[in-house]
Amino acid sequence: MNKAGPIARRMLSELKEITLPIPIEDIAQKNGIQIKYEEFESEDISGALKGKSKEGNPVIIVNKKHSSERQRFTIAHELGHYILHSKNALFIDRGAFIFHRDDSSSQGVNKQEIEANQFAAEILMPVNSLKKDYFENSKLINGDDPSRLIEKLAEKYQVSQQSMAIRISKFIY
Repeated sequence: MNKAGPIARRMLSELKEITLPIPIEDIAQKNGIQIKYEEFESEDISGALKGKSKEGNPVIIVNKKHSSERQRFTIAHELGHYILHSKNALFIDRGAFIFHRDDSSSQGVNKQEIEANQFAAEILMPVNSLKKDYFENSKLINGDDPSRLIEKLAEKYQVSQQSMAIRISKFIY
């Protein structure tokens, strides 16, 4: 379970410079993955990783009805599946495999979903950058409502406030 963080940090270290928000689409594309935005029949599905497109490349399909923050997390989550799990995926129909992110992905019951979420959190909210920003900004917001800090950091990293709160809780408590 601990492999997601180190792999995400290694991928970030390969960037020339780390800019915020993390350019997750660029990172996925540099790994040979196409990104497509489509409408899904179900609002519960955020996205999917399809093993091969017609051109032979893996594809992340993102629910275009979701917020940009959720779309970014979905791309990072599916990239995590590709990097961490595609070698172990069940291949059917000429080498195609499919992972998808839905509401059950965040429930913490499936090892691969947990790892993909850990990968997404680490790559979108790198712990060293986030710790620095957290402590610098917590001094500015001193005594105010702590949700303002979460809101400010979520906006900077372009992630949901829920994702930011969970990420911060991992190194604060």
